[in-house]
Amino acid sequence: MKKLLSRTVIAVFAFTVIFTFSSVSESLSVESATERLDQDITMQNATSIRDPYTLMFNINLSAPGRISVHIRKPEGSFHLDKNEKLFRIIIVDARGYHSGSRFLDKKYIRKSVCFKHERGLVEYSVDSLELDSSKGNFMIFIANFYKKRPYQAHVQLMYPVVKSTELKLKPLEMKLRPMEIKGFSGENMEE
Repeated sequence: MKKLLSRTVIAVFAFTVIFTFSSVSESLSVESATERLDQDITMQNATSIRDPYTLMFNINLSAPGRISVHIRKPEGSFHLDKNEKLFRIIIVDARGYHSGSRFLDKKYIRKSVCFKHERGLVEYSVDSLELDSSKGNFMIFIANFYKKRPYQAHVQLMYPVVKSTELKLKPLEMKLRPMEIKGFSGENMEE
C-alpha cells in the first residue's frame, strides 16, 4: 500500500512539474504589447451639426487592455459659439455599426465624448470577457462639427495586441486609412 501511495505521489508531482514548465514556456513565447498609430489627418468642414464630417478607424485587439484615442490640433485656434462643439470621439464595439447605416446601436457604444477645445483624450478599458464577446473588433469614430473651414489635426491611437516573442521582425510603420462616412449623424446618440 505504501508503494502504491508513494508512486501516486511521485506521478502527481511529475505531472505538476511538467504542466508548470509547459505553461511557463507558453507564456514566454507570447507577450502583450501596445500597437500605436500616429497620423496627421485633415478634418473637412461639417455640412451641419446633424451631418458632421466623420472619419472611421477599424482596430482589432488581440489582448485585454486599454484603447486610447488622443487628438490634437497643432496650430491656430477656433472661436466657437456658446453651445457649439468642435469634435466628438466615439469608441464602439464593431457590432454597433452596420455598413451604410447613419446611426450606431447605442448598446455597443463604449465611450462617446464631445470636445469644445482643440485637444481630446478618450480611453476605454477592455477586459477578457468583452474581448471574447466582441472578437476584438472595435471602431473609432471622429466626428468634426466645425462648419467654417477644414483643419489639420494629429490623431494617436493605442490599443493592446499580443505579440509573439519568438518572431523578431523589424517594426513597420503602421498606417490605418480612415474612411470618410457620408451622412453619418449622431443625433440618436447620448451626449
